[in-house]
Amino acid sequence: MRKFSYFREPVLFLSMRYLICCLLAAFLLAACTDECLPAREPELRVNFRLLPNTPAVEVSRIYTPEGREVAFRNGSYYLPLSLHADSVTYVFESPNRSDTLTLFYQRNFYFESRRCGYVVDIQPRNGGNGRDHQGTFEGVDVTYSRTSPFSSRRNVYAITIEY
Repeated sequence: MRKFSYFREPVLFLSMRYLICCLLAAFLLAACTDECLPAREPELRVNFRLLPNTPAVEVSRIYTPEGREVAFRNGSYYLPLSLHADSVTYVFESPNRSDTLTLFYQRNFYFESRRCGYVVDIQPRNGGNGRDHQGTFEGVDVTYSRTSPFSSRRNVYAITIEY
């Protein structure tokens, strides 16, 4: 018959309790760290919406007046926004016509955290009370949000253009 020791069991119980407390503290500390989204140059994801009774329009290329081409990737055009100015102009070229679009915005540079460093967000000019675009399109809707539902990274905003 095995003898039961009252002195061994409390030591095992205390060491397990200590281990559980240490693991819980480690998980809580890990949960408190800042989540830094991958940062890159701010850009607008373009959505085209056709007006009723309008034939489909195919945009063959988008470029800046200086000649910088906008690449088509992941099924959409992404228009880079300048970090050096508060506006940017693009030319949308289709077989029958060319349209221009100038976007106005405000850059907001700030220190987010020690881990993430300095970041830039784009927001509507004058807090949304000013004109945010100018061009030859029927309608343009620009949506600025800190993170976009289209991407898991920072600085991807949405623009809808009506033809």
